[in-house]
Amino acid sequence: MLQNKFTTTDTMLKEYVIKIICKNLLVKGFIISTLGIIITFYHLLKYQYIQVGIFGSVTFICILVTIISPYVTYKQLKTSNLNLHNGNTPETNIIFDDKIYIREGSLSINIEYSQIKKFYKLKSCYVLIIGKSNGIIVDKNGFVNGTIDYFFTLIKQKCTNLKI
Repeated sequence: MLQNKFTTTDTMLKEYVIKIICKNLLVKGFIISTLGIIITFYHLLKYQYIQVGIFGSVTFICILVTIISPYVTYKQLKTSNLNLHNGNTPETNIIFDDKIYIREGSLSINIEYSQIKKFYKLKSCYVLIIGKSNGIIVDKNGFVNGTIDYFFTLIKQKCTNLKI
């Protein structure tokens, strides 16, 4: 049995939002914004001011959405967590055994290892992705019973489809 106890920090949530939840949005937003800037300058060189106004405005909106979306997502995630726990940030207790048992405040859930689709190593934590977008955050320094090495061994053993 492996146990991980921690309280989710803002650093963990921000990293989770930027590097996992909003990663595709940030990449695609950067690409589209870059193309928009190039097209805007092309029309500027051709003295086509109506197209400059249109492409410039759309590019500005795209840049704005790309910058603001991670912040809004982080705020929504944090607010949702606080609402679930009556304004508190409770300790998360994860037990890795025959299943993954997660307890956070008065809420608890059991997850099968087969439900884990992806594994991410971030600076402040690890994230196990279930389904398309739900993540289980595991604190690197939160192992009470067991070690990080045993955690990797267990995940590799139980989740044969994952690359770690």
